Amino acid sequence: MIDKRSGPIREGVKGHFLLCAADFAFWDFSPDFFGKLCDSFGIGDPTTARRILSFMPGTNASLELMYKGVVSAADPYRSGSQQEFATWQVANSGGDLLGFVFKDGTFPQLDELAWNGPQLNAAADRLGANYTAFHQGLDATNLGGLPVVSVEHSFGSAAAGEAEANVTFDARVLLAPIGMKEGWQPNPDTRYTVYAAEDDINKLFYDVHVPVPFLDGLGYGAAPNAGGALEIRESGIVAENVIWKGLTAGLLGGLWTASDSVAHHNQIISSGNNDQVLFGVAGQLSGAR
Repeated sequence: MIDKRSGPIREGVKGHFLLCAADFAFWDFSPDFFGKLCDSFGIGDPTTARRILSFMPGTNASLELMYKGVVSAADPYRSGSQQEFATWQVANSGGDLLGFVFKDGTFPQLDELAWNGPQLNAAADRLGANYTAFHQGLDATNLGGLPVVSVEHSFGSAAAGEAEANVTFDARVLLAPIGMKEGWQPNPDTRYTVYAAEDDINKLFYDVHVPVPFLDGLGYGAAPNAGGALEIRESGIVAENVIWKGLTAGLLGGLWTASDSVAHHNQIISSGNNDQVLFGVAGQLSGAR
């Protein structure tokens, strides 16, 4: 059943909800109801929130993955859902963290690489504008003023980087990021942290940028390993079977390496085999009060 009440947050309302045009719609879980009508999927209790996690997914994000399985704060270990990382953080926060998982827009897809791939800067422009609008809407609610940490996976780092032209985050956590568009500059009021697996697939594309004016450029020139304002932290996700991969070499070794690099790229937003990142980010969120 959908609880169709919206507007000011009501005492005692808990669980999942949507943020639509700066109003809250509270509901009991019913994933079949939702399309692209609302900006973001919310997790937690708005009445006790003291800090906010805003999760921006990356390449291949979809509504199917958004609602894959039924992830709840009481059972946050459903593998493969875009809600998984944010739900784990809320479930382990002590009750004062409110999570949002952004879903407003068409995300790049690898099977549409030529016209809707993550290498197209226009995708960062489009989703960055939507992420900006979401946070401006959030500021208009009675949650405005709470510290916000933007947690971004892969391509999501580029979109969030574009949003920074109009939105100031207390912190940004970049998980296996692709980087930001050429010319991006850090905000002096924002703390930046980067986690990536040793062999993360995106590391192959750091600093790859081709200026193509009518496409707004290809690739992201502000690499997330540049240092400076970006604090690089160990993810604990290490390259595996390096010697054997070297011995097999050639096509077999290359396929094995690529397969692990993609698996580790996605492992960094899971709620299992990922303790160093999960607890590291939890500590950063705890400090955002």
